[in-house]
Amino acid sequence: LPCNKSMMSNTLHGGSYLIKDHNINPLRAYVKWRLGIQPQILRTEIISNLDRGKLIHKALEIIWEKIGSSEKLKRENTSSILDLISTSLDNAFDYVFTKYLYQPKDVYQLVEKHILRISIFSLLKFESKRPNFHIESLEYKGQYSHKGFNINLQIDRVDRLGIDDYLLIDYKLNY
Repeated sequence: LPCNKSMMSNTLHGGSYLIKDHNINPLRAYVKWRLGIQPQILRTEIISNLDRGKLIHKALEIIWEKIGSSEKLKRENTSSILDLISTSLDNAFDYVFTKYLYQPKDVYQLVEKHILRISIFSLLKFESKRPNFHIESLEYKGQYSHKGFNINLQIDRVDRLGIDDYLLIDYKLNY
């Protein structure tokens, strides 16, 4: 039988999804994360939830690389923020879909960009009302050890709130 390398290692792949999947269904989590058996996903011409998550993560990464802090966000006017959102979404779509052999139809891309533009703008309005913060890290990769196993984690954003105060942010998109 072919052997999955993760079975021979102390590092469990899957990060926080491994923990979430295990809490929902331990057997399915074992099959997916330890044995490496994945169900076949049929690609279509529409945008999947997985692709939508990749799009918003990449767009927000681009935006926060440019803005960098709450002070700068508060100084930006609405027009420049909307321009930045549009540019970041265009770049995110290029980044995500150039890896695929298929491209979603233009109409789906336009609708998705419109929905994501509204969501990101709402998020940025909310962020502008928070106390001051500075982006310490984007897409931070770390490791958590528990009972001899290492779990790789990727934190979407780490905000510095004060000298020794940090906020860890993991984006979730609910439609």
